Amino acid sequence: MAPLDFIDTTPPPDIEELAKVLESSPLLQAFMDTDPDALIKVMQGKNYPAGHILFREGDPCDKLYIIWTGKLAVIKESYEDTPTLLGYRGPGDIIGEMGFFENKPRSATVRVEEDSRLVEMSREAFQELLSNKPGLGMEILREVSARLRAADEQRTRASSSEKRLMEQISALSSEKARLEALQRYRQETTDLIVHDLRNPLAVIRNAVLMLRVSLQDKLQPDDEEIFDVIEAGIGRMSLLVDSLLDVDRMESGEAELQQTLCSPADMAARAVEQMGLLAKHANIELSLQLEDNLPAMMMDEARMGRVLANLLDNAIKFTPSGGKITLGVSREGEDVWFSVTDTGPGVPPEDRERIFERFSQAGSIGQRGKGFGLGLALCRAISEAHGGRIWVEDGPGGVGSRFVVAIPIRTG
Repeated sequence: MAPLDFIDTTPPPDIEELAKVLESSPLLQAFMDTDPDALIKVMQGKNYPAGHILFREGDPCDKLYIIWTGKLAVIKESYEDTPTLLGYRGPGDIIGEMGFFENKPRSATVRVEEDSRLVEMSREAFQELLSNKPGLGMEILREVSARLRAADEQRTRASSSEKRLMEQISALSSEKARLEALQRYRQETTDLIVHDLRNPLAVIRNAVLMLRVSLQDKLQPDDEEIFDVIEAGIGRMSLLVDSLLDVDRMESGEAELQQTLCSPADMAARAVEQMGLLAKHANIELSLQLEDNLPAMMMDEARMGRVLANLLDNAIKFTPSGGKITLGVSREGEDVWFSVTDTGPGVPPEDRERIFERFSQAGSIGQRGKGFGLGLALCRAISEAHGGRIWVEDGPGGVGSRFVVAIPIRTG
């Protein structure tokens, strides 16, 4: 059934009526207070019947929705194709803001539970509004704070639910049934954590962007560097969140590689640029060594880029101030080798297999505060999905570590 327009956007909707919809959204209410006419011109209202799928997980995210009336369900596809209900949204709630701000595909499916009326706005229109309103930085930060408080309350409630669920699982008589239930619980918990973390990250990223735009004429060089540090930290956190989700999908075979012909040299250069600021602030020298005439090869460029970023991130964590990290790319027979060499404490031989398992840690108890976690598990899963392998060995002269990813050369 096709949705029915309930707002005739030519002329725009009534200002007072639209203002009531935006009362629960401090960010959009700020637009309403400063320039209601500009906001109304880019808003469109529609009716949606119960049972309608507003969008599905993986769809492009080109619109932001605000619920005027009605009720929507947020759903995640989880283990063994059993849908997981992440929650319901009602009047005043914003739907689809994570992908909207990050320009990423939808992270969940949204279904209309009862006849609903929504207000919609395109990403292009929203970005134009933000760029014309440089004074909205504090409004955005207040929105971030409110969402983080709400997320903390939700985690408290989830802790109680987790305890009850674990008691139910322990009561299962069949060991096989218990293990299957634990697997489903782990997968669903992962999806919930990723969904809840991406939400405030997207808002924080957008807040920092707007602050930088609004203050660009007043920023000093030191201020620019502070913004660079914040954005690098957000990128690092996003890398961890994506790893949490992707390692499950890669190990289960649910995620398909999107392989294209790409340059390993360019990929390595981008990884060094991405992690350069973190290395600089850790007082670590980060360099790139490329063999001449490296061949273009078929790889999932985004995922292999994540492998290199994760390896560099781990090296930065373990290399002391004043140390050195080198990302090298060379051809070895029918493979291309990506290697990350550091001058850190190294990985003991007894830990060199175990560190590629998720949530494992290496080294002495005193070193485990930094531990290896999901990053290396994801590196192994992606490497093996390409038909390759990953290992760690001593660095040159027995100093530090050398992580090597070997990927077979395929050109088509």
